[in-house]
Amino acid sequence: MSVRARRLVALNLAALNLAALNVVALLAVSACATPAVEVTLRDDNFRPYREFTAGRVVVSSLPNFSALELVARVDRQTAAIDTLVSVEVVYQDYHARHYESARDARATPLVLERVSHDGGCQHPPCAYGERFTVAVPITELRNAPAGGYQLKVFAKDGGDMLVAVPRGDIDRLLAVVDKH
Repeated sequence: MSVRARRLVALNLAALNLAALNVVALLAVSACATPAVEVTLRDDNFRPYREFTAGRVVVSSLPNFSALELVARVDRQTAAIDTLVSVEVVYQDYHARHYESARDARATPLVLERVSHDGGCQHPPCAYGERFTVAVPITELRNAPAGGYQLKVFAKDGGDMLVAVPRGDIDRLLAVVDKH
């Protein structure tokens, strides 16, 4: 196969990769573009906690699709509450970003836990997807300003991202958690 033919194949693969990414993002946006009105309880007896979620919020669309979900986990034995921001990012790039740390607006480190990382191809640019959670102290959420709670996630290979949790989601989630 000639060099020109190989380049055409690589370009076609990159175009197919982008088209697949567009379909995934469009499906995700159409499935969850409207924020949840009610807080949902996920009560699985096999887990040591009851999980409440304020619903998935689509923050942006392609080329950098992102969605977040505010989660509270109430320990079944101690009633201690852990609050998390679950983040999903889908993007096209020449390399994976590898989100690895987070900080609040005062530069205080927050615990980031990677949930999944997908993507890659033989001929970049490629589609990548990353999911992770960031633990946020409940007191920080309670004291968030009217504009919501902001944190920044940092990637090993560029693509740092500001994440803003809407105040309405915080209020809805905490109101339900405080009743239980």
